[in-house]
Amino acid sequence: MTWMRSPGTTDEGWNESVALAREAADTCWDKYPDYLPHINTQNIARDLDVIRGALDQEKASYFGWSYGTYLGATYAQMFPDRIDRVVLDSAPDPKKYGYEMFQDMGPANEKAIDGFSQWAAEHNSTYALGSTPAEVRALIEKLISDAATTPIQIGDHAVDDHVLPFLMYVNGTGDTEKESEAFAQVLVQLRDLAAGKTVENIHPQLTGLMQAWFQTELGTGPDYAGTIAIVCGDVSMPSDPQWYRNKLEEHRDDQPIFAGTHNTIMPCAFWRSEAPTRIDIDNNVPALQIQATGDTRTTYDEGLGMHEAMKGSRLVTV
Repeated sequence: MTWMRSPGTTDEGWNESVALAREAADTCWDKYPDYLPHINTQNIARDLDVIRGALDQEKASYFGWSYGTYLGATYAQMFPDRIDRVVLDSAPDPKKYGYEMFQDMGPANEKAIDGFSQWAAEHNSTYALGSTPAEVRALIEKLISDAATTPIQIGDHAVDDHVLPFLMYVNGTGDTEKESEAFAQVLVQLRDLAAGKTVENIHPQLTGLMQAWFQTELGTGPDYAGTIAIVCGDVSMPSDPQWYRNKLEEHRDDQPIFAGTHNTIMPCAFWRSEAPTRIDIDNNVPALQIQATGDTRTTYDEGLGMHEAMKGSRLVTV
C-alpha cells in the first residue's frame, strides 16, 4: 500500500503519490467489490458479539490496544449490556479517528526525534552523530534531503526521500535505551552508505524494513491493506487531492521529517463506497484506560479524547 510513503518536495513526487493512492484503491475494489463494503469497525464489533454468543457467554470482558481500543469502545457502544470488564491501552480520540488521528502522529514523532537527538548527542563519543541535539537532527534531515537526488543504496534497493522518512518513523520514535542504541546504529550505517562507503553486516532492523517496504505484492510500500480497508470503511475523507496537498504544505516547517508521512493523500480519497454512519461514542460503560504521554502512535491528547467520550472510564497516565 502507499500509506506512509512521503511525496517528497516536488510536484512530480506529489503527483506520483496521488496516482499510487488512486491505483491502490482501484486495485482493491476491482479485486474485492463484494467484500470491501462490509469491512468496517461496526461489522467487526458484530463479529465479536457472534463469538461471545458462540461461547455461550452472557457477557464478555475486553482488552484492546491501539486500534483495538476503538474497536472495544465501539463494541461497548453497540452492546453495552453484553460487556463486563473493559481495558483500553493507548486509545485514539473517536472524534479524530481517521485522517486527523494520523496527522496527530506527526508532531509526536518529531518530538521523539528531538528526544533521540538529545540522547545521541550525549553518546557522541560512541556514534559520532553530532555533539548537540541540533547537529543530530540536522544529520537526519540532511540524509533525507540528499536522498532526493542521490538515493542511498542498501543492497539491491535504492532508498530515496519517499522511503527514508518511513525508516525514521519506525526506528527513531522509541523511548528505551535499547531502541535508541538500535536507531543510532542504523543511522551510522545510513550515513556511511550515503557517503559511498561499504557497510558489512547491514543492521537487522534495516534489512527487515527493506523487506517490508520493497517486497510487497505491488512493490509500493508496507502492507497496511487491512488497516486502510477498515479506516476507509469507517470514515469518509475528502476526494480532492489538493486538499491533502494543502495540509502537507501547511506542515512543512513544523514537521521537517514527518510532514510527508502524516499529511499525505490516502487511498481513502478514492474509496468507492459510502462510509457508514459514524458511531458517536458517548456512554457510561465502566472502563480502565491506560495512556502514555510519550506515545507517538496514539498520542496522549488523542487518549484524552477517548476518556472524554467514554464517560464511565478511569484513566491511568503513564
